Amino acid sequence: MEMKKTDPKQSVIKTPAFEMRIENGISHCTYYNDLIVDVTTAKQMTEARLLLQETIVYPVLIDARQGMYITNSARIFLAGSEANRQVSAMAFLINHHVMNILFTTMLRLKICKTPAKIFTEEQAALQWLEGYKESKTGRTGRRVSLLLF
Repeated sequence: MEMKKTDPKQSVIKTPAFEMRIENGISHCTYYNDLIVDVTTAKQMTEARLLLQETIVYPVLIDARQGMYITNSARIFLAGSEANRQVSAMAFLINHHVMNILFTTMLRLKICKTPAKIFTEEQAALQWLEGYKESKTGRTGRRVSLLLF
C-alpha cells in the first residue's frame, strides 16, 4: 500500500486498518476494526507516521482500543530503531485485557527505551505526552531519535 501526502500541509493519512494524524504537536495512530497488527501493518504505520512527521520529533499516542492483537513479528519490528525514529515518548491507549497484557509485558521487559506508559483514558494520555513535546523538552525540530520501542 503506497502512502503519500497529496497536500504538503496534510496532517492525516487514512487506511482501512488505521489512521495517522498530527494534532496539537502529538502524532496519533488509531487502530480500526479489531485490528490484528502484523509486521506488514506495523511497517505501514511507521511509514505513514514518518511521512507525516517529516523530520520532526513528536510524542506518539497509539489508540489501540479497537486493536485485537499484535503478532510476534510485528513486536520485533516495533522494537527496532526504524519504527521508533523521531519519537520522544509513547502513550498506549487500551481498553481490553489482551492489549493490556501485550503492552505491559513489553514495558516490563524494558524493550522500550523511549518513555512509554499505558492509559485507559485519552485525556490522561494526552496530558502525559504534553511533557514530551519539543517546545517543552527543548529539542530542535530536526533531531532524529534512534530510541527503541
